[in-house]
Amino acid sequence: MAIMEKTLRRLLPNGQAWRLTGNVGELIDAFGLSLERAREFLENVQNEAIPGRATYLLEAWHETLGLAFDNTLTPHDQRMRVNSAYTSTGGSSLDYVVAQVKKEFPRVMIREPASPGMAYSVTGDVNTTRELVRLRGLIVRLVLLHLTPNYTIRILETLDSAYTGACITGKARCGRTISSL
Repeated sequence: MAIMEKTLRRLLPNGQAWRLTGNVGELIDAFGLSLERAREFLENVQNEAIPGRATYLLEAWHETLGLAFDNTLTPHDQRMRVNSAYTSTGGSSLDYVVAQVKKEFPRVMIREPASPGMAYSVTGDVNTTRELVRLRGLIVRLVLLHLTPNYTIRILETLDSAYTGACITGKARCGRTISSL
């Protein structure tokens, strides 16, 4: 028995005469089922009206807010991006973001691209991959989620090895192959 059917039956007085069976009981059960479906429908309408809770209308919310719909993201990530754009009131200005990044990474520049859109460019040099992770974390905290970063970062002191199974196939430093280390 659904919640609305139980609720309707509880509205009736106690007693043997009010334990409705047969056609009248089925009518109350059907009415309760209809109310339950209406409640679920209205709850879904309410959820879809809020970008942070939407599921079926995510693509429409992206279009409404002028965002590019990326179907490779999970629904949770899509909801976060849409909700960020919907609730933003300006966010951090580009000058503020640049000033904060310059404090930690003086060789990194952030700028908006010439064509209008929801992206910005992050270019420059960092010393290690750990610094790159710190840079990305800083940018994620400062910039709104619906803005997409395009990174062109050079890692200066990285030694990378390519593994095939258990064998090292080569070592590289700053894009140059090194014969021995």
